[in-house]
Amino acid sequence: MDSGAVLWSDPGPMSSACPPVAREAGLTLSQVRIGLARTEEVEPARGLQAEAFSPAETALGRPRALREELRVVVVAHDGGPQVVSCLTLLEQPLCVRGAEMPVGGVRQVATRPDQQNQGYASALMRDTLRAMRRDGIAVSLLFPFSFRYYRKFGYELGGNYCQFWCRPNAIPAYREGKECRRAGAQDWKGLAELDRARAWNRTCTLLRSAERWAEVCRDPSLVVEVWCGPSGVEGYAVSTVARDSAGGRLLRILDLAAGTRAAWRGLLGRLAATDAESVEWFASATDLSVSGLLRSPAPLREGFKPRAIATVRPFFQFRIIHLEQALKAALPSFPAGSYRLALRIQDEVLPENGAVLALAGTAVGARLAAARPSDPVLEADVRVFSQIFCGYLSPTEAVSQGLAALSCPSGLEAAETLFPAGEPFIPELDRF
Repeated sequence: MDSGAVLWSDPGPMSSACPPVAREAGLTLSQVRIGLARTEEVEPARGLQAEAFSPAETALGRPRALREELRVVVVAHDGGPQVVSCLTLLEQPLCVRGAEMPVGGVRQVATRPDQQNQGYASALMRDTLRAMRRDGIAVSLLFPFSFRYYRKFGYELGGNYCQFWCRPNAIPAYREGKECRRAGAQDWKGLAELDRARAWNRTCTLLRSAERWAEVCRDPSLVVEVWCGPSGVEGYAVSTVARDSAGGRLLRILDLAAGTRAAWRGLLGRLAATDAESVEWFASATDLSVSGLLRSPAPLREGFKPRAIATVRPFFQFRIIHLEQALKAALPSFPAGSYRLALRIQDEVLPENGAVLALAGTAVGARLAAARPSDPVLEADVRVFSQIFCGYLSPTEAVSQGLAALSCPSGLEAAETLFPAGEPFIPELDRF
């Protein structure tokens, strides 16, 4: 292929997932192909994505994937084969409760305007889910245009973000801000270490290597500043300048993190000194609270707009692709102890996930085991269990709302031990 992508498998035969509407239109399996893009299909597929998404959304450098795959639906017409729908599949490193596993990221699902509402994108999504499972990808996430649309493929809300907006004079002008500086090559390792340490405090987030940080620091559209203490990099801010709806300069914070109070003061003091008219930060609830901006100790300066606005918005959807592989990858994160819990998951798209699996605690951790008739059973739809797995929803919350069921009350303690609620969060910088 000439796309520069490293593919997971070779283009296979015609898929049996021929869209029903296509069959109704008289198309046969020999006229519809669903799979990896061939050389001659890459350019029209990329063109279709460019037409459907803005230039910022089609930029492929944010972030770079470990592996990338362009998947298409091709229909044979009188004028020759035509790409009618496509998507990009990315493999990224994901941290779930401190355990690392590959995640399949779906982006830029596009269909020709004259071929929409015929089931092509749906057939492509289902085929992609099966392909991920065959390739051993345990979980998947995406940033949807419609949360309702992707629920029918088993995805569910996995994390929110807090959109924080304020004027620079609402940020305290801490003197430590003068100690911030632009990040250099000597900081890449420290940035990756700080980022990894922060990932352990989240139940689901993407990981950035030192190589990824090198790309971020070299990006001319981004500004990366660090605050260093005795132990090295203790905080960083990644920002870019945009225009708000009124044309004013807007400083967009794509990620902001600090490991010490001094680092928080340094980064906030630097933001207070910006010459932009306003500051916007897509933050986690924890980071926004820890930063101190929710109580904003800066001197009060009244204006025609509120001092600050914080809005909670849904951000990404998450899905278990291969239940057994996901649990195996997560075993290092489960505590030691004496417990057993069986899982019975309903999955209409990937019914293989319906095999009952059990988690058994040992003196050194947890292991997968064959389920026993006496085991307490947690039963849930794959959408709900995906939320439980990534930490967005606790088992107690799911059972209390009637979203999941436990065969006996004693199983709830084991479920809470294995899957406590946390904070799944993906910074704007990692949005693909």
